[in-house]
Amino acid sequence: MAQMIPPFISPDVKSRGEKEIFSLLEQEPDTENWIVLHSLSLSKHIRQMFGEIDFLVMAPKYGLFCLEVKSGGVVKQNGIWKYTNRYGKTFESIKGPFEQAKDGMYSLREAIRNKFGPSHRLSKLILSFGVVFPHISYPTQGPEEDQWRVYDRESRRQPFSKYIERLSRHTVQELERKVSPSAKDFLPTENDVQQLVRFLRGDFERLVSTKVVVEETEQDLLRLTEEQYQCLDLLQHNKRCLFEGAAGTGKTLIATESARRAGYCKKQTLFLCYNQLLASHLKQTLHDQPNVVVSSFHAFLLSLSKKYIGLGDQKNPNFFTETLPTLALEALGDGELEPFDKLVLDEGQDLIREDYLDVLDSLLRGGLAGGEWEIFSDFHRQNLFSDYTRDEMIQLIRDRSDDRFTSFMLTKNCRNTRNIGLQTYLLSGFDHSSIKLGEVEGENVRYYFYKNQEEQQELIQRILSDLRRKKIPSEKITLLSSHSLDRSVGSYFYQLGKLYDLTDGFVSQEQKQEKSQFCTIQSFKGMENSYVLITDINNLHQSYSQSHLYVGMSRAKVGLILFLEEGMRDRFNELIAKGMSR
Repeated sequence: MAQMIPPFISPDVKSRGEKEIFSLLEQEPDTENWIVLHSLSLSKHIRQMFGEIDFLVMAPKYGLFCLEVKSGGVVKQNGIWKYTNRYGKTFESIKGPFEQAKDGMYSLREAIRNKFGPSHRLSKLILSFGVVFPHISYPTQGPEEDQWRVYDRESRRQPFSKYIERLSRHTVQELERKVSPSAKDFLPTENDVQQLVRFLRGDFERLVSTKVVVEETEQDLLRLTEEQYQCLDLLQHNKRCLFEGAAGTGKTLIATESARRAGYCKKQTLFLCYNQLLASHLKQTLHDQPNVVVSSFHAFLLSLSKKYIGLGDQKNPNFFTETLPTLALEALGDGELEPFDKLVLDEGQDLIREDYLDVLDSLLRGGLAGGEWEIFSDFHRQNLFSDYTRDEMIQLIRDRSDDRFTSFMLTKNCRNTRNIGLQTYLLSGFDHSSIKLGEVEGENVRYYFYKNQEEQQELIQRILSDLRRKKIPSEKITLLSSHSLDRSVGSYFYQLGKLYDLTDGFVSQEQKQEKSQFCTIQSFKGMENSYVLITDINNLHQSYSQSHLYVGMSRAKVGLILFLEEGMRDRFNELIAKGMSR
């Protein structure tokens, strides 16, 4: 079976022919080690480099083939072609399908040569094109339309792989006759195909980014890293996966894409996280996925158990950790909700505990041992709401799943600049030896020490004025503190109208915010912004305080500024020196 990239078809695509060819390539057993790139998941408005290519079949020992698929009827009258595109729109064109396929092939060849050079082996590989008419018998017209390039209704009597073999055989014969008798030497190997996939993949497979605030001038799409591609490939072949990674390694990004793909495949998917603010943002990101339910864990349990909750239940200090899970299990036992086909759990480090796993097990069809799930976690530094160790949490997962899951460690920081990533690890005491820092150097992290609140207020006001003088949009700036608004320096600016108060870290993502934000570090976990100011830093001695700092600092993508009490200067220097000596 061929590896399809991406592994699903966008619901925007109306072309029955493209869906049928996708299935043929995906399911046929004689396509082992083939990789097929297709642009079906790309939105209609996105301009991709190889937009003329419906399918790029990369078959070791056979060649590289650009295929143009024409679904339904195709008519040519007086030199004008009439057909229906993948989005169901009928139109006319002077460019026929053979010319479209050939243009895609030439575009691809030029891109490969520009990347690797004309003398490189990859630039000389066997490259050809074909046209697919899955619903009609197509007799070729004129000398420019070779019948051997056509796959039509009559061809469907044989496996699709036979069509690719035919394309390969005739292409080699043509090249040997016209160009070189040694053309067979440039049939691709598996290694050749893998090299080309690494180069081409980003132009076929893209995903929606999870930015907090998206400026109109920013790109709406984000290329994946090679490591994240490996994660998505892993998800194709494993029903249960545990992903670990430090802050900024793309856990939420991959979780979101996994949920989106499951929704495309008509799987009823439950996407849960710990933080309410993150859940609100994820709902907006996946608002067009009716098969995906997104919620914070506790909000979901409250909704599920609302008719079982007594008047005094929520006053119990153990309500959320013990009472609520018990009520949720009772609701599920009464048939209040059908189990989901798939579970995606972000911020797993805050949700892996016995009572919660009981509920998750009941929510998933087949349970945690036999169902389909992914858990994304940072067990080392972001477990702000759990007393369990990493080993204890992993053992809990092993026990519930009968040890039937795959693990993957994310190691590349793809959110922070090098300077932000390095300073985060140094100051928080995090061992970053296994983490690959970002490639962009970025601005230096700035530290300011203050003697009293008045001095901190003056420093922050100066920084905010400087950022706005540099035309940094206000919504690109977030002010974070370990303290609630009324106990932080943020209250001073809120009263002056300088900042927008998120009130316990939650703001409706439906409302466009054009002001800077105040938020607690705890409630901003899982989120990010371009510029982050961390205030009220008055403790660097405790591990808990360093974990807070790790979470807060790693939220910044472009600029990071910290404000520390003067009494923390010696401890600050000690932590930096200790981190540098590792």
